[in-house]
Formats: sequence, C-alpha cells, structure tokens
Amino acid sequence: MTDYISRHALDGNIFIPKMFQGFPEIKEALISNRMQAAFIVAPLAIALRSQGVPIKIVYLGHRYGSAVVVQKDGPVRSVKDLKGKVVAIPTRFSDERLIV
Repeated sequence: MTDYISRHALDGNIFIPKMFQGFPEIKEALISNRMQAAFIVAPLAIALRSQGVPIKIVYLGHRYGSAVVVQKDGPVRSVKDLKGKVVAIPTRFSDERLIV
C-alpha cells in the first residue's frame, strides 16, 4: 500500500514502511517523532493515549469478523449471561479485549 501511495502521491511525498518487533518500539518511535503514522490495534492506541502519547486515531477498521462463541447447550444465551464467566481473548492488545 505504501508503495502505491508513494508512486501516485501528487505532492511527491514518499512513504517508507517499517516493521516493528513489538509495541514498546512503536511507542518510542511515535514519542520521538521518528514515525508519523502507524497501523496499530485499537487497545494499544488507547493505552498510548492514556499514557500521554500525543496520538490521534484517523482510521478505525475491522477486517477479520471475530465472534463470541459459547457452548451450544450451555447456560450462556445472551451477553448478560457472560457476567462472572471466564472469557478467552486472543491477546491483551486485541479488539476483543477492548470490547469485553
């Protein structure tokens, strides 16, 4: 995507993608202004904002269509039934954690 944007930018801007190995490196790059934009999960953006990192969400997307799954014949029939239950989430930085 960044290659396409760079080739077709009317003002001649070039976008350079960079892969990070972890969230602390992304945070430091944003704080030090070595990076001006990032695709990151919403919970990380919220955590960074709460820590005083001056960021703004300009795009919010959801592509993978995750769902809450319960036992077919179990006691959970509605979201209210999840109160007090243990719910598995993919990672601590997932959108599911934010929603739960």
